[in-house]
Amino acid sequence: MFKSVHNQFYLAVAILLLASWFSIGFHQSDEHYQILEFAAMRAGHAPADQLPWEYAEQMRPGLQPFMAYVAYSLIGHPFWTAFLLRLLSGAFTLWVAWLVFRRCVPRLEYADWRPWLAGVCLLHWAMWYSGLRFASESWSGLTFALGYLVYMNQEERAKVSGGSVLRALLVGFLFGLAFCFRYQLGLLILGFGGWLVFIHKEKWSLLGIIILGGFFALGLGVLADRWLYGEWVNAPWNYLAQNLIEGKAATFGTRPWWGYFELVFLRGIPPISLIYILGPLLFFWHYRRHPLTWAWVPFLLIHIILSRKDVRFLFPLLPLLPIVLIGAWQVGYNYFFGLPQVGASRRSSSNGSGASRRSSSSGSEASQKLTNPVKRSKMNSRWRYAVYLVAVLNFGILSVNTFRPMRPSVAAARYVYNHLPEDATVIVPDGRPYAFYDLPAYFYRRAGLQVLPECPSDEGCYRILKARSKEIPDDAKVLWTNRPAWLPELNQKWYWVVE
Repeated sequence: MFKSVHNQFYLAVAILLLASWFSIGFHQSDEHYQILEFAAMRAGHAPADQLPWEYAEQMRPGLQPFMAYVAYSLIGHPFWTAFLLRLLSGAFTLWVAWLVFRRCVPRLEYADWRPWLAGVCLLHWAMWYSGLRFASESWSGLTFALGYLVYMNQEERAKVSGGSVLRALLVGFLFGLAFCFRYQLGLLILGFGGWLVFIHKEKWSLLGIIILGGFFALGLGVLADRWLYGEWVNAPWNYLAQNLIEGKAATFGTRPWWGYFELVFLRGIPPISLIYILGPLLFFWHYRRHPLTWAWVPFLLIHIILSRKDVRFLFPLLPLLPIVLIGAWQVGYNYFFGLPQVGASRRSSSNGSGASRRSSSSGSEASQKLTNPVKRSKMNSRWRYAVYLVAVLNFGILSVNTFRPMRPSVAAARYVYNHLPEDATVIVPDGRPYAFYDLPAYFYRRAGLQVLPECPSDEGCYRILKARSKEIPDDAKVLWTNRPAWLPELNQKWYWVVE
């Protein structure tokens, strides 16, 4: 099955549909509060004074809240809206992953690597974990990746026509959208711009068109911010001022400069996480003139220098990670098993996973293509078993994440929304799913629903509990639980809705 690229694609589609349904909730609170709660406020379901402090400081982008608001206005049901947003995010992720696969296939050095490349692009667990989220990290990285791929495809077609101008406008527009989704993507864009100027030596006229396309996207971002805050604001500057100048980002926790190596190693699931650390380092060293090296290195260095660290800040790199990993794999394979002269001769070029530079700089596209007659790779059994082990671990993690909800308490809120009376009184001792981190959440609750810590009377109250099955009162009527009926008794807490 996994030797067929088409079967892997169909499996990826199945994962997209299943995970979009089961992956309810959010990975990190910003994904909910900075997007869905903002949309709920503009729809009149959440009071502005109950929003996080970032709203009062007018520092968050309004583009994704506007998208969520439009989806909610069309659907009118918060849980179906959230499902649609996850589905759109996953479809966007799968589309970009397929484009990355199509780009890398002609640059493989061995024919039997194609299924492995498809697995890295289409069935990578971290890609799906991030890609299903309607979060700024996901959409900014996907939009930047799409702009990158559009530019590289244009360069390879070498068109000097109106189509080239339109594509340049599209590239700039996509880069601008990436910035509007998440301001930190400006570091990736500046790094790629440095490659355009100093390495690729792009024409200034085309650079101007790319910049013009970026301004079109920035204009949309400004309009979205005006819609969100009700007045003209400079949200990117406010974001910079609050987090760096005022130092509020550091109040959420700090780590030393090497903190990202620790985070990636632990959160990336060893031993797979070693690939996420060693692969990019090898790629950066061997392909020092590659556009992704120029884009990624400044982005990573700034994040390493800043004391506030979170592994999700690196999620925008995931859509293009297969290009980096495949490039690093080919270098390592040629060194240990194959043709070291191939990698050495291309050290200053853009690498088989990237775009060729102009013929005046590094030769024509034809000269970059491999002429190696070997069709099948050779690898000793130890390395082959290691590759199989990584593949099995990846698929196991992917299978768990496909059916695992991000926030199980949100499933209880879904039952309450769909089945309990609109004016019901729900007792929630710990606040969840109607409050997280001491912040009230309104997006998933009906307007007439009463949420209280204790029942004001002996009758007429429903209760959401997080408890073990043996802790449920004998006189309580269980209406819903996320505990499977077939599961044996375990010392684990589940969510329950009882009357």
